[in-house]
Amino acid sequence: MILQNCKTKILFLLFAFAISNADAQTTMPDTAVMATIEGEPVIFREFMQQASQNRSQVIRYFRITYGLEYSNDFWHRTIDGKSPSIVLKEKTLDTLVKIKVQQIAAKTLGIMTDISYAGFLLKLEKENIKRLEAKSRNEVIYGPVQYTEDVYFNYLFTNMVNQVKNKLEQNVFKINESQLKAIYERDKDIYYRNGHYTDIKLVKAEVKNGLSIRAMDSVRYCAINSMNEIRNCILKNSDCFLKEAEKFRGNKTVSFSVVELTFNDTIHSEEEDNALLALIREKAKKLNPGDCSKVAETPGTTFFFQVIEKKSLGYRNFENSKKTIRSVYVDQLYEEYISTLLAKTNVDLKKKNFEMITF
Repeated sequence: MILQNCKTKILFLLFAFAISNADAQTTMPDTAVMATIEGEPVIFREFMQQASQNRSQVIRYFRITYGLEYSNDFWHRTIDGKSPSIVLKEKTLDTLVKIKVQQIAAKTLGIMTDISYAGFLLKLEKENIKRLEAKSRNEVIYGPVQYTEDVYFNYLFTNMVNQVKNKLEQNVFKINESQLKAIYERDKDIYYRNGHYTDIKLVKAEVKNGLSIRAMDSVRYCAINSMNEIRNCILKNSDCFLKEAEKFRGNKTVSFSVVELTFNDTIHSEEEDNALLALIREKAKKLNPGDCSKVAETPGTTFFFQVIEKKSLGYRNFENSKKTIRSVYVDQLYEEYISTLLAKTNVDLKKKNFEMITF
């Protein structure tokens, strides 16, 4: 009986006025059509669901780009000819066009029969009722007891996209072994290298405990200057390194040391649990033999290091990499496939309804 009432509930919801939303001030039926995409309607509730997903990005964009902080009139402020409200509406429409094109592809391939938002809401209602009934019977429930609209939409959409990719891979892309080998050879230095043994020489000055804040600042300043001088000596292959290092001998406030270390890019070692060494390892990956890092600081330590040698650990072989290569290639082909569809997609915007939306 509960499931039989689902459709009635959904129809009631869709023909009611807009859902309660603190940010959406528009009064419009949930079923009002905002646009049709290749003949498939996008309704107001569907539009607002995606607008809520894009909202924080638009707020962040205007804050970072224009220094515009969020306030009561935020959505209606105009900067460079556009308000946040217009940007959010345009971004949401672009998002929905891409979503709907992918749903249409799924429908064409026989993966989905109903891609309407009303159909989605009906599925959501049925799923949540089923979960409540399972809970009442003390059955194991995977995931939340009740899905929210956003979470369930993203869950279904992700599964749909994966099914579309699988079908296209089998019937359209037709990937062969030679294509995968060519990608492996092209990208192996970037993605399939096993890494290196990296030998470095670490030069560091550690400030001893018990200093006042004023003394600490003075010592830090001297340590940074001295470390920069030592670094310059090394880059010039100059023996002034020893003279600069000698300045620390007998120093009661700073402990100076030179340490030789070896990192393995692919195998974790216990010493890398140390924050300083973990930071050095990441910096060393981007440097070549002979290069010196810039002088840097962590709390209580001023340091730099020089990469002495890097020994290649070779590459993962093609057979062990093939599954990953195929997955990445399918993702690339899928994006190209959807981009081709987007380029020729017909969008009929219902301007009157679109302009009525406010936030």
